[in-house]
Amino acid sequence: MKHLILFFSILLLNNATVSAQSYSHGRTLMDLKAAEQWLEAEEFYLLHRDNIHEETRLWYIGASGIPLNRQAEAIAAFHTLIERNPWNYCKADLATHFVIPLLHLYADIGEHESVIELAEKWIEVFENEVDSEIELATREWWIQWLREAIRSISRNLNQELIDLMFEGQWFAAKNFYQQYNNYIDETLGLWFWAASATPFNYRQAEAIDTFHKLINNNPLDMCQLALAQHFAFPLLQLYADVGKHEKAIEFSQKWIDFLEKGLDCEINLDARIRFIKGLGRLQHLSENPLTVTRNDTDNIEKVELLPIYDNAIFFYSKWNGIKLRTLFDTGVSEGAFILNRAIAEKIGVNFNESVTSVTGQGTNVITGMVDKLELGEFTLRNIPVMVVIDEIDTTDPYQVECEYILNSMFDIILGMAVMMPLGVIEFDFINNTMSFPQQAEATDKRNLYLHNNVLYINVEICNAPFVAFFDTGAFEGLTINARFFHKHNQCIVTEANEDGGAFQVRAFGGGCSAANIIVSYKYRCPQIDIVINGQVVSLINDTYVAKDEENNHSFALNKDGLLGNHIFNYLRKVRFDFVNMVFSVEPLFNTSAENNETNRCCKC
Repeated sequence: MKHLILFFSILLLNNATVSAQSYSHGRTLMDLKAAEQWLEAEEFYLLHRDNIHEETRLWYIGASGIPLNRQAEAIAAFHTLIERNPWNYCKADLATHFVIPLLHLYADIGEHESVIELAEKWIEVFENEVDSEIELATREWWIQWLREAIRSISRNLNQELIDLMFEGQWFAAKNFYQQYNNYIDETLGLWFWAASATPFNYRQAEAIDTFHKLINNNPLDMCQLALAQHFAFPLLQLYADVGKHEKAIEFSQKWIDFLEKGLDCEINLDARIRFIKGLGRLQHLSENPLTVTRNDTDNIEKVELLPIYDNAIFFYSKWNGIKLRTLFDTGVSEGAFILNRAIAEKIGVNFNESVTSVTGQGTNVITGMVDKLELGEFTLRNIPVMVVIDEIDTTDPYQVECEYILNSMFDIILGMAVMMPLGVIEFDFINNTMSFPQQAEATDKRNLYLHNNVLYINVEICNAPFVAFFDTGAFEGLTINARFFHKHNQCIVTEANEDGGAFQVRAFGGGCSAANIIVSYKYRCPQIDIVINGQVVSLINDTYVAKDEENNHSFALNKDGLLGNHIFNYLRKVRFDFVNMVFSVEPLFNTSAENNETNRCCKC
């Protein structure tokens, strides 16, 4: 009996010792947490976690979620503590210790919907559950605080949508609006709804009415300049898209008069002149609108593609009756772009007096118009054109070589302002033909959009959406910008040069003069899979990865990268459906994302 009593005495003593140690270690850990000494706290936690009560461990994991970047684990810990309530906290203390930090965790990872859902749930708790330990004033304070948290999230959501719109991230903006439209300001929702009509080429008539209401009511209290920039200019573009040219002329003149008389917001004279010139150019285009006629013939011959140079698309078309080698270039916003002024004079371009600067490289051009273009079964009139007037440095062999190569490849570049009204354009790279199917296929596979009349495509890389500037005039494959690479570097392995550094890549954009030289540093990726509307395309030695943000592709700074014309080397057929904004492909080796799971992630 004495031995049994001694055994239980020792057992109780050991348990008390363990309990005391657990309390002591837990207290030390929480003191480090309170002092925000996170590195020391983590070191202590890893050393003593087996001797710390589970509830204390959960609280520490939750509190350290943001500073130690383990948000998912922290969210799970706080949910467990709220559900168990191990210290029998009243509702106010639960909210203080667990709900508020949980809200911050959701906000930190961008789970705005979860923030709103959790806040609304606890508003209901404080409204409907009378807790004897909580005074009425305290409950009302919590309800007000949680409602303000929702309003704050809504303000952040509004700003996030505006940022996506201004950056031209239209697919992301569309998905974002669909997810959070219940919390987006009503006026901003109308603005997004109208502004997205041009990028996706749909519901133009409704967008025109919406822009008029926004301009007339001015619910955001914008000054005239902001109204012109955000509402008037896109409205004029919509008028042009639907062929309401008289309306466009009348409306642009109205805004020219506004800006000439003065503004109700601060702006320097140069900026005002720039806006007036922009409106004047839109007015001029409306006075001489681009028209497209499809010839009525039963025996339409497909346009023959010229021998491919570096996977670009070339064909003959007639400009004012003169046959020219033409480059199909989705990276050009104008109807046509001419690098050699002698060509422009040969076909009789009607020049305007204005000289402007285009592309990020500042190419100096003169604008003008070509009276007539014949392409396949189409006849187009009043084609807007830009002609480069910069001179190259003849002492620079690189510039001389650039000009020689480009002049030997093509005479003129066909741009987006002509491609869009042609509707559907199909290329068959096996039979080397270009055709224009009359029927656009209704589809929900939209993966193209326009921003500033430049084309972007949404594909999939590393099981993630990848938005690229789609430039069929770029003699390259795929360029991945640094931000996307850092987010998905587990999936993208790169190769360095012999010295272990990035490769220097030299290119020209918009011409061959010194201003057009683009020098960047990039790593190579020997193989990568991209998914285009369910079709997997493996690029071999056709991918570069930007060394850092400073070396991102200059034409796609706010996007994930650039897709050039080397993509055509891997395809039998492609179709540009500008009616539904869909780019579809038929790969040389037919693989689909659904049937080829090994290709769902890039393989570098």
